[in-house]
Amino acid sequence: SFDYDTFLIVIYIIRDTASLFSIFVINSDLNVINALDLYRDPHNNILLVFCSVFFPHFVLSYNQHSIGGIIMNYAIAIDIGGTNTRVALINENYEIEERQQFATDAQNPYVTIEEIRKTIQRFGKEAKGIGISCPGPLDLLHGYILTTTNLGEKWWNYPICEKLSEATGLPVYLENDANLACLAEAVIGRGKDYHYVQFMTVSTGVGSGLVINKKIYQGAHGFAHEIANIPLWKDGPTH
Repeated sequence: SFDYDTFLIVIYIIRDTASLFSIFVINSDLNVINALDLYRDPHNNILLVFCSVFFPHFVLSYNQHSIGGIIMNYAIAIDIGGTNTRVALINENYEIEERQQFATDAQNPYVTIEEIRKTIQRFGKEAKGIGISCPGPLDLLHGYILTTTNLGEKWWNYPICEKLSEATGLPVYLENDANLACLAEAVIGRGKDYHYVQFMTVSTGVGSGLVINKKIYQGAHGFAHEIANIPLWKDGPTH
């Protein structure tokens, strides 16, 4: 008898047959203190039953996206820019498994939404939800693109979260593109060891983001750190 919360449970699957499982209980000194080999009945997932009965603090699921018996969760990341739209399949380890890019239809949001839907369908994985990166200004509370100068007027006051959720059947979350670029650097990039991270993006337009203690600083209405309109002079002076 021991406290299961202090132990690591490792499940090893013989992948050639997917029927033989080895379960090891390892203590904090990395010593194996218990082990069991068992076979999975194809009509009754004995591994799940075993863990449910004998390891009540360990929840295990098994489905078509599982790796070593543990579910790998996926999310869809979308960056809608004034020139290109990028769609990626991201796993829970922040790794890009697939990525597609196509030209944004800056005059017709429906064309871009439909291409996004087809791209997600081609990935062939069940995702938990969708996160959209888009140039501001945005209504983050209601999921609207407001009057971004990078996109045509048909995109203005456009309910992007509602429309994409209707097209895909997934929950959709919207955030400013510079904010998300800043968050990525703050969580897994060069800024991960710092409490305050500021980021500037220069693309079709210029944007800025601020992350404090791994959280985006949005301000009272979601417009914090918007640096207004900054013109870019093509072939202008550099310094």
